[in-house]
Amino acid sequence: MTATIEKKTKTRTTTQAAPAPMIVTPTMIVPQPALKLALATVGAAVASRSSLPVLEHVLVTIEEGAIRLQATNLELGITLRLPAQTAGQGALTMPFKLFKEVVGALPTDPITLAFDLERCATTIQCGGFTSTIKGVDADEFPPIPTAADRDPLVEMPAADLARAIQQVVGATDPDNDREVLGSVRMRVGDGITLDASDSTQLARAILDLDTPVATYEAIIPARTLQRVAIVLKTEETVGLVVQDNQVVFQVGATEVVTRLVAEAFPNLDRILAGIPDATTTVTVDTAHLRAALKLASMFAGDTNRTTVVSFRSGGDEGQPGILDVRTTTPDRGDHHGTISAVIDGADDQVALNNRMLSEALKALDEELIRILVVGPRQPVVIQPILSAGAAPVLRVLMPLNVR
Repeated sequence: MTATIEKKTKTRTTTQAAPAPMIVTPTMIVPQPALKLALATVGAAVASRSSLPVLEHVLVTIEEGAIRLQATNLELGITLRLPAQTAGQGALTMPFKLFKEVVGALPTDPITLAFDLERCATTIQCGGFTSTIKGVDADEFPPIPTAADRDPLVEMPAADLARAIQQVVGATDPDNDREVLGSVRMRVGDGITLDASDSTQLARAILDLDTPVATYEAIIPARTLQRVAIVLKTEETVGLVVQDNQVVFQVGATEVVTRLVAEAFPNLDRILAGIPDATTTVTVDTAHLRAALKLASMFAGDTNRTTVVSFRSGGDEGQPGILDVRTTTPDRGDHHGTISAVIDGADDQVALNNRMLSEALKALDEELIRILVVGPRQPVVIQPILSAGAAPVLRVLMPLNVR
């Protein structure tokens, strides 16, 4: 009998592991000139010598088809989006000063940025140059509010707003203990009115709007507005977006957000209404008066900045009058200068702070100005004689007591 042995074969099933997901290094390519200009724009919000080191950094975020640059000093925040060729997504901060200097020194070729998120490092390549900059995790950077999808309350020419800002910020005192005296009030409604006052002078600039909008008022630190004015020069139009305790200026692909001051603003309307009618009206060439004040300032010194301005009519009708500028100090000597002016009214004189008067004229770019004088102890009103279409502006200076 033949035995038959049956051999059983055990089949083993092998399961193949799924491939690991591909990790894409966040990378971007952007022209050097475009990145250089973008860094110059956001740099207006970078803090210097801050107790919070990350505020001296710029946050760079790689998105689909663009990069986002952000900087803040906690009073002002700037967000700028720049079109770029990108792969992957991610965000890191870099020390602004070093990043800006490196980009500025590179040739005008495309720049490649690659993030190493684990090491918090960014590799920069351009032409034959390669640099690696150590940064900080993006989570340590403070969040910056944006306008999101909100429609602007109002839109206007950016150059007009920039000019109005420069016309009023000189009447503020950013170092004053009362923050409101270092700030500018912006009122929106039938038009836009910017007001400023440090208690010794005040300034007002008014912009027209094609269409009235809902009434809104905000008090913004002057230093912040000066930085906003720099950004405004990059585009033709600016939109104003109102948020809780903040205002966002939309300037092209850039957003500038500012915090607001909560103090009560001085009642400038009452002050202006209380100034008596002028007894002397002086019309003078702006550039000639600027030159006369510059010479007088050399004798005014750092502490005694008093300049006495006198007005004498020409006597006969049609004859030019004389505007006299005089400065005297015990340690430097004295200076006396005269320029021609049209004087309407009584002869008079007033003592003014040379620096304040000079700064007021610097902010006015019209060819002629009008000076309204009531007497040696009353406020002096300075107004440009406007060309067609120019926005109204005025400056009021308090006189100094001279013994």
